[in-house]
Amino acid sequence: MAHWFPHMIWFWATSCSDYDVTRLAIEDTFRQEGGNLTVDILWVMDDSGTMAEEQENVVANLGSFVSVLDGFNADWQLAVITTGAEDENVGVIDTIFTPYDADVEEQFAAAVEVGIDGSRDEQGLFAMLTATSAPLLSNENDGFIRDEADFAPIIISDEDDQSPGDTEEYETHLIELKPYTSARLSAVVGELPAGCASPYAAADPAERYIEISINTEGIQDSICRQDFTSTMEQLALNALDLTDTFELSAIPEPGTLEVKLDGVLLYEREENGWQYDPGKNAIIVDGYAIPGPENMLLIRYYEWTS
Repeated sequence: MAHWFPHMIWFWATSCSDYDVTRLAIEDTFRQEGGNLTVDILWVMDDSGTMAEEQENVVANLGSFVSVLDGFNADWQLAVITTGAEDENVGVIDTIFTPYDADVEEQFAAAVEVGIDGSRDEQGLFAMLTATSAPLLSNENDGFIRDEADFAPIIISDEDDQSPGDTEEYETHLIELKPYTSARLSAVVGELPAGCASPYAAADPAERYIEISINTEGIQDSICRQDFTSTMEQLALNALDLTDTFELSAIPEPGTLEVKLDGVLLYEREENGWQYDPGKNAIIVDGYAIPGPENMLLIRYYEWTS
């Protein structure tokens, strides 16, 4: 994840009436210290018999994913493999997609819709490791992993991983694959501790995927969501090592929030602006308001007092 460093500037403002009222004004400053706009993203799609609706949901929202990447003019590569360990072509990448491909969203969506004829022995971690190791990495998959790029594998599955070995082997592989940049594995899977169920999907708890995702600072989200728009946006931001959520150092007094990006005042609005999330006590920004690498976000407000 990106690293943020808040700074607080305190001063007192006093007004006079029958008695003095003291208000505490705060500035929280955040710099996008992380961020790598060069990234190789590997979608690892479960192609077992229960994944039809889930694949359709992902495909329907891939435009949001690509839009975030393109909004930062990122130098990205996308590829798709499946979780089927019994597939003789396990880990083999058919196509590497880039921003320069014609009709890339349509082509990418077609590749993500991998079908439901795959093995019930879902081994997403093994497939990811195979795709990014010898001999495939210097043969069929040559050119996908670039030295200067971060690596962002994304697992989509309604089952937990059944790969051989413990998770440390796969986590170590990610670290060794990217000694000078970063690798973050994200998982859109069944939630802990009991999985999830909805009219749109059902999934077992994915302990192995979630463990590695947490350890590598990826995204963990539920595959049972009705709408994947937000999920796709968060996956894309995490792939770029960026964030859109900034936790405040104090509770703000209603109506006093002011947000600036590199000195430019941002509007309070859902699209290309900011909103306050009271549950997180955070400012969430959208679209053009999301800071890129090294950009500064300044948030001013009065602290709420009871």
